[in-house]
Amino acid sequence: MYLISLLNMVLCFRAQSPRWAGAWLRETLWGGSVISSTITDACKCMWDGIIVQGDKTYPQTLSTNNNITAMSDQGFVYLVNATIENAYEALRVWKYEDGWVSTNTGDNQGGTGGIVRAVNTTFRNNRRSAEFMWYKSLMGVPGGVVVEVPNKSYFKNCDFITNDEHSDQHDFSAHVTAWGVNGLRFEGCRFKNNITATAQTSSPS
Repeated sequence: MYLISLLNMVLCFRAQSPRWAGAWLRETLWGGSVISSTITDACKCMWDGIIVQGDKTYPQTLSTNNNITAMSDQGFVYLVNATIENAYEALRVWKYEDGWVSTNTGDNQGGTGGIVRAVNTTFRNNRRSAEFMWYKSLMGVPGGVVVEVPNKSYFKNCDFITNDEHSDQHDFSAHVTAWGVNGLRFEGCRFKNNITATAQTSSPS
């Protein structure tokens, strides 16, 4: 496992290196943080985004309540005072190379379960800022009963913005989508569509 932090940095990725960018970032996300940093494109064209890959057969656990040093059996990223912009899928919380996500908790098809925690972070002009796919975190309780516990991902005081500087390569799709995820939290967040140009044809969410 890796524990890597980006602090006061600007990272720029080219559109033609999305798989490299995703793979590199995926390796760091077993306990990674992006603090007061910006991740953006290098050539006025969308980069692929960050992959937060998990294991659907495991629960979501963290080794400590300290988000900066925490490690997990799941992919984990902590964003604070960060900016993620101009990405095709800014946060893809599953293994999209699998092509689909099984709803069978006994196999890891789709690699869901990754944990995202974002605080005071701006998501700007992404095609989609976060994509969560089917995941159930199950826990046994006394009496032999298995219950589902809320997802440990959250967004606090974050801005999700799209405006006229959005890339004309891909229309805006949605700020966040979630399928089959329980308890994903948004606290004090703002979702803005500031597009005034007529070129955009997709309906913002």
